[in-house]
Amino acid sequence: MTLKIHGFPGAISTQRVIHICHELGLDFTFVLVDFKTSAQKSPEYLALQPFGKVPALEADGFVVY
Repeated sequence: MTLKIHGFPGAISTQRVIHICHELGLDFTFVLVDFKTSAQKSPEYLALQPFGKVPALEADGFVVY
C-alpha cells in the first residue's frame, strides 16, 4: 500500500499525521500543498479534498480528509 500525505509542513494538523506515521513505522510520501500559492484552492486539490483543507491522505486511490 502506498500512502501519500498531501499537506503543508507548517500546518499542525499535517505535522500530527506525519508524526503518527513515523510512530507507527509507516512508509509514506509527502506531497506539498503550498499555501503561499493557494494550492489548497486549486481545482486539482479540491478534487481530492473538497473543503480545501490539509492534510488529505491517499492510499491506493482511497482518500481520507
